[in-house]
Amino acid sequence: MVVVSGIREFMVSKPVCTDLNELLDFPCDYGFKAFGPTSDPVFADAVHAAINSVVPLAPDAMTSRSSAQGSYQCITVLVRVASVEQIHSIYAALKQIATLKYLL
Repeated sequence: MVVVSGIREFMVSKPVCTDLNELLDFPCDYGFKAFGPTSDPVFADAVHAAINSVVPLAPDAMTSRSSAQGSYQCITVLVRVASVEQIHSIYAALKQIATLKYLL
């Protein structure tokens, strides 16, 4: 254990895996969450179009939920991906949405 400025930091004996190829077995289902303002009536359509530009979406792949105060909406999309490249391409397409506030 290492103590830095009064904060305890535990050393991990195993290296942390950062390669999605090691974490996922392709093809697999992968979830994306895009957050945007509720005031944008086409946000969900933009999310659908961005993901559909990379992989075809099933009609029931998207769900939406409003924040507690109703200011934001979260669009959750479950997609069947065949490679890490498709995941990166979907994230890149989603980042192009002008009203996107947060992306998971």
